[in-house]
Amino acid sequence: MKLYLLSGLIFCVFLTQAQNPVNQSKSALVLNLGSTPGIGFTYQFKPKLTASISYAFFAYNLNQTLNLGGEDLGLKGKLNMSLPSLSLAYSPKENGLINLVGGFTYLLDNKFSMRFGPKGSYEVNGNTFTGEEIGDVLFEMDYSKSFAPFGMLSIGRSIPKKRIGFGVDIGSIYLSQPKITLEGSKRLKDMSEELTKIEENTRDWRYWPILNLKVRVKL
Repeated sequence: MKLYLLSGLIFCVFLTQAQNPVNQSKSALVLNLGSTPGIGFTYQFKPKLTASISYAFFAYNLNQTLNLGGEDLGLKGKLNMSLPSLSLAYSPKENGLINLVGGFTYLLDNKFSMRFGPKGSYEVNGNTFTGEEIGDVLFEMDYSKSFAPFGMLSIGRSIPKKRIGFGVDIGSIYLSQPKITLEGSKRLKDMSEELTKIEENTRDWRYWPILNLKVRVKL
């Protein structure tokens, strides 16, 4: 999927360069830095309308020990984001500084997972158990394989007057309800009651904020 998107961007760049001199260019490459980091391609097909294709990607791994009340808790987590998107921007003025943007993204891979469990030894009812004997818990929140609309206010010209321009995006993606997984092992195996509570508490976790600094390069 990444290869197809990058190939499409490169093709659009060469096509646009062949048709438009630099000083009359209606296209730009975009770098997003923020809550949906990634790259994109923008084409202004009308004086007040601009279409964009973009791809956001992010991955973060966590592996550490957390001390809570004098007890050590092992944490292993992972956050993945992979979001190809299409959008349309409208500017009240021709190539103005203020743009209203709407579009759709496909959550190719958007999942947070965390495995946690006690470390060391613990005494329960006069019996001593190691962390391995007690077990651990796997928690996952998965939004993957779903479409999601988004809207935002974009400040900055879609096509810079000079070679490089800057801007800011502020908005939100409206997500489908996440799929929740909660699985325990050994003495922590029964998680059915906790799973029900977490599913209820996460029903409204439907918004992913968009706050990006944009760097645009006119082609």
